[in-house]
Amino acid sequence: MEPHRLERTTEAIREVLSEMIALEMEDPRLDGLEVVEVNVSPDKRHAYVAIKSHEGTITPDTLAALEGARGFLKREVGQRLGLFRSPELHFDTTANFGPQKRVDSILKRIRKGRPKDEEKPA
Repeated sequence: MEPHRLERTTEAIREVLSEMIALEMEDPRLDGLEVVEVNVSPDKRHAYVAIKSHEGTITPDTLAALEGARGFLKREVGQRLGLFRSPELHFDTTANFGPQKRVDSILKRIRKGRPKDEEKPA
């Protein structure tokens, strides 16, 4: 899949989930919950959703509420976006998304695969 198309799909999923969780879900355990970022796998079968709470801590009850609503959220995302196959939603509170993820992956590649610079003869 083309990278810009995957980015558009990812952003659309984030917007739909944010709207649904903030405005349409009536579960009090989900109050103050925010979708930070969504990463969709290249085959669009899995969507990893980073969430955070305005209070700072996410309780096991909050995760249980999200797990209980997973099927509903998956179905609604597919219908609202007209997706052929809705991705499986995986909610994570400790996800390393965003710019920090990119920095971490670059540093890891540097440490792992790049040899130390050797002195070049003049």
